[in-house]
Amino acid sequence: MKKNCVLILFCFFLFNNLLAQYSTLYNNYKLKYPNEQITQINNENIIEISLQKNNILISEQYNSEKIFLNSTAKYQAKESIYYTDFFSIEEISASSFNYIDGEYKEFKVTNFNEKDELSSSSFYYNKKSVNFYYSGLQPGSRAKISYLTNIKNPRFLGSYLLGNFFPIEKFKLKIIANKNIVLDFKMLYCDTLNILFDKKEKGNNNIYEWTVSNINGYPHDENSINYKYYIPQIIPMIKYYYMNKDTTYILNSTQDLYNWYTSLIKDINKTPCNNNLIRLVDSLTINCKTNLEKVKKIYYWTQQNIKYVAFEDGLGGFVPRDANEVFQKKYGDCKDNASILEQMLKHAGIKGHLTWVGTRDIPYKYNEIYSPIVDNHMILTYFDNDSTPYFLDATGRYLNIEIPSSFIQGKEALVSIDYDTYKIVPIPIVENNKNYIVDSMEIIIDNKIIRGKGNRTYNGYEKINIFNILERLKTKNDISNYYKNTLEKGNNNFLLDSLYETNKYDYEKSFNVNYFFNINNYLKEIENKIYINLNLNKGDVDIIKNNPPYKTTIEYPHLLKAAYYTVFKLPDNYEVEFLPKNLEIGNEQCSVKINYEVQNNEISYFHTIETNFLILTIEQQKSLHELLEKVQKNYKEVVVLNLKKL
Repeated sequence: MKKNCVLILFCFFLFNNLLAQYSTLYNNYKLKYPNEQITQINNENIIEISLQKNNILISEQYNSEKIFLNSTAKYQAKESIYYTDFFSIEEISASSFNYIDGEYKEFKVTNFNEKDELSSSSFYYNKKSVNFYYSGLQPGSRAKISYLTNIKNPRFLGSYLLGNFFPIEKFKLKIIANKNIVLDFKMLYCDTLNILFDKKEKGNNNIYEWTVSNINGYPHDENSINYKYYIPQIIPMIKYYYMNKDTTYILNSTQDLYNWYTSLIKDINKTPCNNNLIRLVDSLTINCKTNLEKVKKIYYWTQQNIKYVAFEDGLGGFVPRDANEVFQKKYGDCKDNASILEQMLKHAGIKGHLTWVGTRDIPYKYNEIYSPIVDNHMILTYFDNDSTPYFLDATGRYLNIEIPSSFIQGKEALVSIDYDTYKIVPIPIVENNKNYIVDSMEIIIDNKIIRGKGNRTYNGYEKINIFNILERLKTKNDISNYYKNTLEKGNNNFLLDSLYETNKYDYEKSFNVNYFFNINNYLKEIENKIYINLNLNKGDVDIIKNNPPYKTTIEYPHLLKAAYYTVFKLPDNYEVEFLPKNLEIGNEQCSVKINYEVQNNEISYFHTIETNFLILTIEQQKSLHELLEKVQKNYKEVVVLNLKKL
C-alpha cells in the first residue's frame, strides 16, 4: 500500500513537472486540439478604402498570431509573403516567442529577404516574395506577423477565407470605406459558422466588421476539390463611387467586368497579319470546303506550332500580345494563343471570339462574382453556322475541336461578341462515350503459357493523355516499359512481345495499338482441370476507387468509358465445367458489366466500366466504394475447364 502511494505521488509530480515545461496557453490549446500541428490564435484583416482626387486608395493591414503544438514546429520556421505588381508590401514586422524559464521571450526577425519567384511554367513571372525565418521554434512557441499591403487596383480586393486547414481561434475582417464608395459582399458557404456582423458609421466612413471564433481546421487530401469550393469566404467588391456628383462604376455588374476586360484588349492587333502569316493561313485552308474545316486546320496548326509559355506581368497578364509577335516568336500564353487564332481565322474570313473562362479550380459564376477572381484563362470561341459553339484552347496539344480542355469542362465562358456585348455560354462536360478505351484480344493456352494478340483504341481525353506521355518519352526502352505497364494483363509475368501503333499523334482519328503478348504462371492445372481468370484488365477500378477515410469532396479529370473484349479459344479436348455468373451493377456514379458466353469452342468475355462523375461527395464516395468492392470480388471468379472423358 505504501509503495502504491509513493508511485502515485511520483507520477503526480512527474506529470506536473512535464506540464511546467510548457505554458498554460500551450497546454490549453494542446488539450483542445490534440491532433493539430498549429492553431492560429488570431487572424485579422483591416482594410481601409478611401477617395483621393477621383482615385480609390486601398490599404490592408494583416495581423496574425499562431502557436505550434508539436515537434513539427522546427520545420515551419520559414515564412513567405507573396505579392505581384498589383500590390506592394510595407511595414513588415515578425517575431517568435519561445517559452523559456517559465515565461515567453520575444525574438524579433531582423532579416527579410525579397526575391523574384521563379516558375517552371512561366517565361516571365512577376510574382515576388518576402522571406524570413522565425527563431528557435519548438512545441509551445508562438509566432506573430504584421504587414501592410497597398492594393493598386480597386478590382483586386480578392476573397477572405474564414477558415484554413488548421484551427483559427479568432477571425476578424474589418472594412473601413468612405461613404461615397458603395460595396457589395458575397458570402459563400458561411451558413456553417456563427458569424457576428456589425455595420456602423463613423465620420465620413462606413465600417463593416465580421468576427468568428473557434473555427475548426478544414479537411483536405490529395484528390480534394479546390478549397474555394468549401471553406467559408467573404468576397468584397467595389460596385461604384460618387465624386462631384458623378458616378464611376467599378464592379457593379458582369457588364462592368466585361467593360474593363475589353478596355485592355481594344488596342491589340491593330496591324494586319504579316505576309508570312497570310501565306500560312492560305496554305492551310486552300483545300477546305467549309468554315469548320478551315477552323480545324488553323486550330491544330496553332496547337502544334505555338509553344505554350505562361506570362505573368502585371496588367500584361490580362492583355494578349499581337498575333504577328506571337507568330514570330512561336510561343505565348493562353491569351496569345487566342490572339493569333483570332487573327488567323479573321484572314480566312471567319469570326472568332476572345473568351474568358475560369478553370475548374475556381467555383465562381459570372453573374454572381463579377470580379477578376472569377476567371484565370483565355480561349477563343467559334460559332458554326448552326450556332454550335466550339471552344478553342491552343495551350494544349492533340485536342480535338469537338472537346474543350478537360480543366474547363462544366464551366462558364464569357464570350466577347463585340466591344460592348458579351454572351455567357456553358461549356459542356464531355460524355464518357467520347473518352474511351477499348481493348480487344484473343488468347490461347500454349504449353501452359497464355499467348495473345490485342488491339487497344484510345479516344478523347484518354488519347490526349497517352499522347502527352509518349511525347515526353525519349528512348525506345522508355516507350517499351511504358507500354508494358499500360497494357499489362493478369500478373507481373506479363511480357510484351511486339506492338505497332496507328494514327499516333493524330488529332481526330482514334489511336490504335496492336500488340502481341504472353503470360507465364497465370493459369492453374489440377487433376485434369484448368483454372483461368479472364478478368485480365482490372486497373481502371483501382484508378477510380477512393479508399477511406473520406475527408472531402474529391474530383476527377473526366468521365470515362472502358470496354474489354476477350475471346478465349478452349484447348483441345477441354470443355467448360464452370462459368462465373454475369454481373451487371451500377448506381448514379458508375455502372459495370461483366458477361461470359460460350460458343463454338470459345469463351467470349465482355467487361465495361462507365463513370458519370467529375466530383464525388463523401456519401457518393462511400456508395461508389461499396459498388466497386463487389466488382473486385467478382474479379476473383475463375473459369474452370475439364478434360473431356473419352
